[in-house]
Amino acid sequence: MRIDLRVPAGTVLMLRRGEWYTPGGDPATEDVLINVVAVGQEMSAGLVSAHGHDCNHHRPDCGRDHCWEGRVLVSAVRAEMGQP
Repeated sequence: MRIDLRVPAGTVLMLRRGEWYTPGGDPATEDVLINVVAVGQEMSAGLVSAHGHDCNHHRPDCGRDHCWEGRVLVSAVRAEMGQP
């Protein structure tokens, strides 16, 4: 289902375990601070895809488009953005 969820590039999201899933679909086991590159507009099971940087700029792959990706609860993104 398509949703209207506007998250500007560069937005920092604090995602807690239980609020996001790995690309393989496993529940996250740790909290993560993400500098957003893009958040998808297609929701499935209350989740959207997200790409960003995990705010550790010392990682060798941080020069790519993104070094973090996951499926994130829409409710968690909206809470971080102050959206209803």
